[in-house]
Amino acid sequence: MSATPGAWARAYRPLRPRSLTVQLVVLVLAEVALYSSYADHDALFHWATHFLVALGFTALLLLGRLLVTGVPGPRYLLLTLLGFHLYAMAPDLLFRGGVPHYRWMDVFLGHVAAHYLPGGDLAWLLIALACTAGYVTALTLWLRARHSEAQAGLPPGVGVTGAAVLRPQLDPRRHQLVHEHHGDGREPTVLVHALGASAAFWRPVARQLAAAGYVSLVPDPLGFGPPCASARTSTSTIRPPPSSGSSRPAVTTEQRPTTPRPPITTRRAAQARVRSCWSGTPMAPRSLSRSRTPGRT
Repeated sequence: MSATPGAWARAYRPLRPRSLTVQLVVLVLAEVALYSSYADHDALFHWATHFLVALGFTALLLLGRLLVTGVPGPRYLLLTLLGFHLYAMAPDLLFRGGVPHYRWMDVFLGHVAAHYLPGGDLAWLLIALACTAGYVTALTLWLRARHSEAQAGLPPGVGVTGAAVLRPQLDPRRHQLVHEHHGDGREPTVLVHALGASAAFWRPVARQLAAAGYVSLVPDPLGFGPPCASARTSTSTIRPPPSSGSSRPAVTTEQRPTTPRPPITTRRAAQARVRSCWSGTPMAPRSLSRSRTPGRT
């Protein structure tokens, strides 16, 4: 999702109180009408069964969408429930037109099989409540995470998936980035991997650059790469070359080399303290150190 205020506003649109209130009124009126229609032919138990099935299915669908896309939705949450209830009871509407029930009608959210669940409507009630509670809990955590990000001055993590759905994103201004430092030199090149990768993607290139006399930094942005449990202070620094007049190291990305990403640090002539994740005997040559440095992604 585009990281713009307009995109954030669209993401929060399904949760607007006025919209939810209108949808709730429509849902209640529609369900009262459906309940009355079942009463005409003494089949009230059909309404409860299919409503609870639709409620549980809708809650699971919305939960999956939130976890996969990182955005609540669709726009009309409560009307989605009404739509699935109408879909689940479609065979009953056909029955009034003279079409008998068949087994293949289970495609309508298990229309026939739903009546054979042990425990009946009580079991469906417990299932529906559990599914709804799971979705409400996830949505509450999502809202709290976005609120925490806003309080910290970060853009909301709208559309960010993974663990960031349920917890705030780490602030790159306060957390240190894991990176690998290859070679010795005064003008570093930052090699940034794309989504779904790690610093290992650029490691062969960085070693070749080090052998040719160039220095390169290969960071693992927040949320990528293996964790760095402990660290010790190193003497490594990141400085722009004084002769070039540049205040930033060169940056190379995996997917769009022509569109540089922000470097590890943007402070002019600043020494960035680097923490090494290796303890004891190093497991790699001296030209390669697993490190952490403060900065931005």
